[in-house]
This record gives sequence, structure tokens and C-alpha cells, in this order.
Amino acid sequence: MNDPLIRHAMSQRSAIGHESSNLMEHAAGCGIRQQPSFAVLMLIVMVTCSTSGCNQPSATPQTPVPRHPMAAEKSPSKTPTSRSVDTPTVNTQTVDSPIAPQQQSQSAVADPVQLHDDALQALESGDSATAFQLVRAARALTPEDPQTLFLLARVLAERNRFAEAVKLLDDLAETVPDARLPVLGQTAEWLTFQGQWQQAEDRYRSLLQQVPDASRAHQMLADLLLRQGRRLLAAEHLRTLCRSGVIQESNLRTLLMIDRPFAGDASAQRSDPIGPLGQARQQMGLGQWEVAAETLDRANSQQPDVVAASGRIAAALDDFGKLESWTVGVPQSAKDTADYWLAMATLRSQQDDHRSAAMCCCRTVLLDPTAAPAYHLLSKSLGQLAMSDHAERAQQRAGLLEQTQKIGRAFAETQTPDSTQLAELVDLLEQLQRPIEALAWRAVGVSYAKTSGALTDQEASQAIAEINRQRIQQLTANPDGPSEAFVVCEVDLETLSEGEQD
Repeated sequence: MNDPLIRHAMSQRSAIGHESSNLMEHAAGCGIRQQPSFAVLMLIVMVTCSTSGCNQPSATPQTPVPRHPMAAEKSPSKTPTSRSVDTPTVNTQTVDSPIAPQQQSQSAVADPVQLHDDALQALESGDSATAFQLVRAARALTPEDPQTLFLLARVLAERNRFAEAVKLLDDLAETVPDARLPVLGQTAEWLTFQGQWQQAEDRYRSLLQQVPDASRAHQMLADLLLRQGRRLLAAEHLRTLCRSGVIQESNLRTLLMIDRPFAGDASAQRSDPIGPLGQARQQMGLGQWEVAAETLDRANSQQPDVVAASGRIAAALDDFGKLESWTVGVPQSAKDTADYWLAMATLRSQQDDHRSAAMCCCRTVLLDPTAAPAYHLLSKSLGQLAMSDHAERAQQRAGLLEQTQKIGRAFAETQTPDSTQLAELVDLLEQLQRPIEALAWRAVGVSYAKTSGALTDQEASQAIAEINRQRIQQLTANPDGPSEAFVVCEVDLETLSEGEQD
């Protein structure tokens, strides 16, 4: 099976699932393969449990319930972020309350399979109230059936009762071990909707520890980190998605400029920032650097990411007085961020300590190779150190990055990227020794060409197959990407660090 999460959760059902040969529509993403949602994975597991049984430590016998074959093919509706039906509070009495006499008489002769199908149809049509009544009727007939419990959890989530839905699936995972990994993913999504972001992150990370290449978990965790402004961490997961051939176009733009979003992406409704750092990143993307500085000043946070970003913003505003005072009391862990090193590079350059400035720039780009300002500063400092060849390389690198970001900025503002610019972007990324990203952008071009009618379905499928072949070939030949020497423009870091100011 192609998704590792499905493979892991469904090891007893190797016949389930297959790789999609169709291109994703660009509105849903332009990766090479589609990512099944955690709800779909849960449904597969629940169908298996109902039809063939699962590894259940409980002594209570399971009542097998045949499932309509079309049910697993239905795409579960996405959980809205706001509803007015129920409040997101635990209400066990409501969940377990007895079915009304009239409902009991109806359910006594009802078919659980039909009730499940009708509940799914009601969910997909947005009628959560009807779905709730149907799934309660099904539970009266088969109270321990995993499928029924999963559907009940979905209905509760649709009605904004996330805490109850999470508790229900957590309990289900205890009795149905095969469901444990999809439960981690699904409940993490619901915890995100509920605003329990740290708990959601913990569950995604727990899932990825057990299934490191689970694409859906990488995507959802990256989305959460991006909203929080923790873009450097998000980029790690996006690169994983890019290597696996499953990445959305908006995420590919993130990899073009990691420290902040493009203005078109920052102003999009989907950005929905979380916390002061998320808000500051959005403001930086919109060019509102002073506002971003005020946002972080008001937060008065000592979190390393926030402190580092505050210094980065002060450097961008040439506020050297603030930058010098900022260096006092910076947390040690802030030095794990590109923001910190770029701020320090700016300060050292202003102080004419070009050896230290150059070293700080190299540390910046090793963490964030898209940091064009760091390459500009690196070129300036290397020039002052009479390292003219290296300085020229750094300046050329800055120029290449700025061209990719100019194209990315334009793509964020339009519905249909220009094909000429797409080809130029692919070429630039290849020059930057980022061939996997280049191939992903080629896949984006194929998707748009298919949508516009420039390519037939067969031609598009053949093009994607060739892109996939080249992707695997690249990963086999060079799984680690650009070398450190290339990233720092062949500068000898050991020599450069000699005499560096602390």
C-alpha cells in the first residue's frame, strides 16, 4: 500500500488501497499523489473491524456488522471550524442519553448498515442533526460496534463537540489497537479545531515517531507550525512531503521563502495565524515590519523563537539601538534559529566585524538556505575580507534566490501561474541544487496544462510518471540535497571562525 499510515494500521488487509493515477486538481493541491485523510483511514479500519474483526484485548465479544461496499469510497466531509448547533463542551449525558421511545421503536427494526449509510449521507449534506439521530439509533442496536462509535465521534465533531469526540476515539483506540494511529491523527485535527494546539502537535509527533513517512501527519503538522509562525520547523516537514511527491502548491511557495509568507499568501484566509509569532510572520509578509515589531513587543515573550524573531525584525528596520540591547539575555536555544543569526550578522556588519558577520551569515543560510538578505551580507563581509571570489558567489546566490522569490510572489497573487515563469523557476531551482523542488513545480505545470486542455489525460499521466521516475532517481543519487560547502559558497568555515567575536 502506498500510504505508510494505511500500511501500518491495516497490515492484515494488504488488499485495501491503491495509488491514485490521477492528477490532483490545483484547487486541492498539485502534488504527484493524493493524501488520504485520517477520517478515510479510520473508516477503512472500522470497516475491517466490522467485517473481519480486530485485535481487541477486551473480553466483550464484538458484533460484526456487514458494511455497504460504497461506504468506504465516500469522502468524509471536512470539519468546519465554527458551528452553532452545540457548544464544544463535554456533555456525556447528551451522548449516552437513552433514545426516545419513538426512536427505539424505529431502531428496533432498522438495519445498522442502512443507518450508517444514511448517517454518512446526512453528514455529507451538512445535516448533522439528522446524522446525530441516526447514529444514536445505530448505537442502540450495536453499542460496541467500532464503526458506529467512529461515526458518532465524527458527528460530535461536526456539532463542535470536539472534547467528546476526542474522548470517544481515545477510548476506541484502547479496544481496537489497529485504530490507534489513525486515531492519533484524527484527534489531533480535532484538537487543532478546539484550540488545543500543543496537544495536537504532540499527537502528530507521536504518530510520526511510529510512522516517519506518514504524509498526512507531516502536512497537518506543517500547517499548524506555519500558523504559529514556526516556519523553519514547518519547512522540514514540507521538504519531506516534497521528497515523497505529495505537496501542495502553496507549500511549495513556502519553501521559496521560509522566514515569512508572500503577501498574497499572508492575506489569504487560510493563513489564520496563531499567537504573536504567527501574527508577526503574517505582518512581515505584508511588509508591515513596524507593526510586527509592536506585536512581539506587546507579547513580551521569552520563548526562543519569539525573541529571535524580534531581533530579526529590528535588524530589518536598521534599529541598531534596539538590536544591541536585544543581544543581552537572548536564550541559548534562540541560536538554533536563522532569525537569531541573521540579526547577529546585521549587527556585526554594522560594527565592521566582518569575520564574525560572515560566520553569522553562514550559520543563517545553513539553517535557512532561502535567506537572500544573509547572502547579500555575506557577500559584503567577504569582500571586506578580500575574499572576492567567494563574495561574488554569495552575490550571485542572493540574486538567484531573489528571482525565485519574485516569481513565488507573483504566483501567490494569481490563480493560474504563467507557464514561462514556471519554466524559469524550475531552471533557477536546478541552479540552486534543489532538483526535488524543481520536479514538484514541473508537476504543478503539468496539472495546470491538463486543466487548461494543453495536455490530454494520457499525456499528463505520462508526464507525471516521468517526473516521478526522475524524483526517485534524484533521491537515490543524492538523498541529502545540496552540500554544506555549496550552501556557504565554498567558504572554509573552520578558517573563517578563527578570531570570530563571541
